[in-house]
Amino acid sequence: MIGLVALCATGFAGVAAAAPAPSPPDVLRNNLIWNGSFDVANSAGHPLGWAVEGNESGVNVVNRSAYRGTGLTSLQIVDDSASSGMTVTSKRAVAVPGTRYTLNWFQKSEKGKAGTSPSVHLQFFAMSPPSPQTQGPMIGDQTLQPTASEDGQELEISAIAPEGTVQVRVQIVSDDPTIGNTHFDNFRLKEEGIAYDPKVDSDRELFLDDYRIESRTDIGRVIHPAKKSPTPLIQADKPWEKTVYTYGSVMQPEDSKTYRMYYTCFTPDNRYGLCLAESRDLKKWTKPNLGLIEYDGSTANNLVGINKGNHVAYNPDAPADRRYAMLAFNQGPAFGYYLLTSSDGLRFTLADSKPVLPGGDVVALTYNAEDDLYVATYKDRLFQSDTPGTYDRSAFISTSKDLKTWTAETLAVSGEVADDATAYELGGVETQIYGMPAIKYESQYIGIPWDVQLTGYDYGEYAQAGDGPVVPGIASTRDLLHWDRMARGPIIEPSDPGAWDDGAHYTATTLNVTKDTVELFYGGFNTGHGGSSIPGYQKASVGLATWRRDGWVSMTNAARDGLGNPGTIVTKPLAFGGDSLYVNVNTKRYGGQVTVDVLDAGTGEPIPALSGNKAIPVRGDHTAVQVKWRGSSLKNVQGQQIKLRFNVTGADLYSFWFQD
Repeated sequence: MIGLVALCATGFAGVAAAAPAPSPPDVLRNNLIWNGSFDVANSAGHPLGWAVEGNESGVNVVNRSAYRGTGLTSLQIVDDSASSGMTVTSKRAVAVPGTRYTLNWFQKSEKGKAGTSPSVHLQFFAMSPPSPQTQGPMIGDQTLQPTASEDGQELEISAIAPEGTVQVRVQIVSDDPTIGNTHFDNFRLKEEGIAYDPKVDSDRELFLDDYRIESRTDIGRVIHPAKKSPTPLIQADKPWEKTVYTYGSVMQPEDSKTYRMYYTCFTPDNRYGLCLAESRDLKKWTKPNLGLIEYDGSTANNLVGINKGNHVAYNPDAPADRRYAMLAFNQGPAFGYYLLTSSDGLRFTLADSKPVLPGGDVVALTYNAEDDLYVATYKDRLFQSDTPGTYDRSAFISTSKDLKTWTAETLAVSGEVADDATAYELGGVETQIYGMPAIKYESQYIGIPWDVQLTGYDYGEYAQAGDGPVVPGIASTRDLLHWDRMARGPIIEPSDPGAWDDGAHYTATTLNVTKDTVELFYGGFNTGHGGSSIPGYQKASVGLATWRRDGWVSMTNAARDGLGNPGTIVTKPLAFGGDSLYVNVNTKRYGGQVTVDVLDAGTGEPIPALSGNKAIPVRGDHTAVQVKWRGSSLKNVQGQQIKLRFNVTGADLYSFWFQD
């Protein structure tokens, strides 16, 4: 898959320095509920990440060895009052309709003080009305009120998220004066993953999720930020361009030698312009005189539209009048995203007088030819943020085969505690998802969430919308419903202070994939999201970010020169096509190597002819290199399922795949 690849929304030498990135197994311990073991409390003794209401004095995190599950602490609820009870409620997490969620926890009543047990609730929520002051209505509540036990008990609730679900939470309710003293510990909420398919072939398997991983030791994910172009490729140099940036798309129309870039300009009279640039090499761009849109009394400009969309989807096989399509906000009286279509990508008309999707105001639309699918990822504002009276930006997704009928919107990615930590480091408020292009890349879809790390609401021309850096990260999905963020951190970093792109970053919806690299255009600002309080200070231009092929995230082991511990990754069973195994690997950073043992899928034991000293070490920096064994090959195990054990010592492993 080489060439321009569409993001489904949402030649520079050198390799950018890699940075460690935490993953949910490390940060959240594979748990949708943060601080589920009640290890951290605030000054009032209440658990961080949980809201306490009612008789607050009866809720405390305590260190009493007789009443905890594991660790040092438990949550004690003391309820002996007939006048008031209490509730303890977790933060909400993203949830997917039709998916099973299972909650496990430890519970124990104090000796001589046991009464009626508090109830524990697994609650599901739908979208809220379009108001930032409200949360969505509860549409499911699976409840368990067990018999109180002084011996301690392991308990479980399991439920399938109802249709329309977008969030899930846990709530403990004590509303009976005979409850007495009860301790809770080790709340663990898990989402049932998608069904596993062992079939693998020539599509590369990246390590953005654990879908193919059975176990691993002494190896972890590392994010590799892009190498950025030192100077912009497109700058604001026309009278109608106050700033230029890309939420846009890059494509090469059928039977054309010229690439098109749709990018956004902000005009001096504070309107958004959709502009077109052209190039033959994706490096040098020109702005054609289109003669379509009048600006300041003239049509001599490269404007395609004013206050319309910014991502354009191209499907050469669609009906002639719909070969180009885009979604745009506020094109009619109703709040939402409207569909516009075109036969030539220059003249767009409104396809319907009503919006096809709810929300506002950031949206990305792309057509994925492999799946024959239009995918829209977009911002909606239907949750209350941590700042009362303001909305929490999140990324939603909907798909269509024909641009007419769309799937029910699903919450894809929302800011979580692991994301909020980056805002806290800046002395800020929280992290939200400003937008998220998504791409079908090899065996999965890749999302590029734009994390807006809110530092406050008191600086900049657009202070009321919140200020702070906007930093692209990475997410992945196998089904466009269940999204993983196994590696957190910037894949495109703001440049050093004073640079033209030391502020907010937004990305295009298309990748250019070559044999050895992946390129992505981005809009770089010299301010954060709130802009500047200095008139005319804010500037923006279009740059280019470059990675090695598959190079966003590696599984890395840093052992070297006999120091440290080798790493291993064991895959789940694989039913492979082809007769050769390939890897994308770099051993030069640490001077190490990678070998691969082939295991019997049933027993997990190494196959002697394809393991141990038969495995030939892979060394060097290769975006595609064949793995070999002395005196044998994968042809000997074709037709049977296997597992792979990657033995990684001092190396970055990016992907693996099979081919003839």
